[in-house]
Amino acid sequence: MREEDRGGRGTSGALEVAIIGAGFAGLAAARRLAQLRPQDTVVILEARAVAEGPAGRNSGFMIDLPH
Repeated sequence: MREEDRGGRGTSGALEVAIIGAGFAGLAAARRLAQLRPQDTVVILEARAVAEGPAGRNSGFMIDLPH
């Protein structure tokens, strides 16, 4: 799949944070960093299409409670 088909963007220049993986943990980390440090540049790197990993293949349940 081409990068433009996946909605990806190339990066040029410096960035402060790179998050590997766009699963629940990676997205939660990116969201929290955006809240705490809005001045920083955050990039999420995902090898596959969105929801193609384990988080996209669960039984449809997500529990939004602390563990």
